[in-house]
Amino acid sequence: MNERTEIKNPERSRHSTLINRLETHPLRNLLHEEVHARPPPLLSTPISVSHVVFLADERGLDESFEHVASLAR
Repeated sequence: MNERTEIKNPERSRHSTLINRLETHPLRNLLHEEVHARPPPLLSTPISVSHVVFLADERGLDESFEHVASLAR
């Protein structure tokens, strides 16, 4: 496959549409700049690192939090 080949992925398209509709929190840019203004911590190997992102409305927040917490156990 070369860089000119385009793969149609409906799931990615749906995800992109959802992301474009999200409102940006007013402090997002400030936090982003603060996090990236510092050098990352040095980590020793072997190590396992996870990054989890999820979207939840007020009704699903507690359930989503519990689910993510169970993954960390």
